[in-house]
Amino acid sequence: MIQRMKPIKIRFEFYNDKMIKASLDCVHFTVNEFRDEPSAAHYDHKSASCGVKYEVCVDLWEPRIVWLSGPHDAAKQDISVFRGAENEDDDRDNWDRNALLWQLEEDEHLVCDSGYAGGEKVILYAEDLSPEFKRLLADA
Repeated sequence: MIQRMKPIKIRFEFYNDKMIKASLDCVHFTVNEFRDEPSAAHYDHKSASCGVKYEVCVDLWEPRIVWLSGPHDAAKQDISVFRGAENEDDDRDNWDRNALLWQLEEDEHLVCDSGYAGGEKVILYAEDLSPEFKRLLADA
């Protein structure tokens, strides 16, 4: 039901001029094992069972979801989902240009957790940041 509502309710657009636009993370869902294609790719380390993940991006300045993608294999790295890569070592030329990374403008950034370390257009928590900026990231 959520997938059917996606094109109606979720729009990737921002109504502000701030550099940091949204918060991004992948959410895991436990599911029954897929009988037609059993694979370690469906292994969810968080629940130690079979699962899938969805990438969810939430606007920081308005109460709305701006991006939803999935289902993805539970074992796929968050940064790979963000980039549109098959795996962490996938060549940049092979990345899916429909992934979230490619939807962001040059000056737009997202607040992410350490699963996105090394990614472009992401801002991660770091000890050397100002207390005010750390608070913003913690709230995000």
